[in-house]
Amino acid sequence: MGYYSDFHYEEEGHEGFSETVLKFLEDNKDVNDGYDCILYTLEGESTKFYEYKDTMIELSKEFCDREFMVHRNGEGNEDIERSYFQNGKSVHYTPELLWPDFNPKDLKWSGEEQLQPQ
Repeated sequence: MGYYSDFHYEEEGHEGFSETVLKFLEDNKDVNDGYDCILYTLEGESTKFYEYKDTMIELSKEFCDREFMVHRNGEGNEDIERSYFQNGKSVHYTPELLWPDFNPKDLKWSGEEQLQPQ
């Protein structure tokens, strides 16, 4: 058993990866198992890829002039994060859930259309 996640990758200026980076991943997948995991997830497959941050740090060192973004959705509804990598450095963000302030004017009788966030 394990915990599966879905991954979405972007390279600065590209949806996904450039041909240069894809070729590098393909050529080096036997040297670094993480590169093989990236290629697998690019096919839209969920996977157990716990070390994706380390792998992306290594990839960003190979292409130090490029910025990479990884958006990861875990199995749990609240397990979402977005990470950025450049030249061996990284930052990781989780979304913040904000509830609107209660306004009694927004109350409706049953059957009326509910307030939609704006």
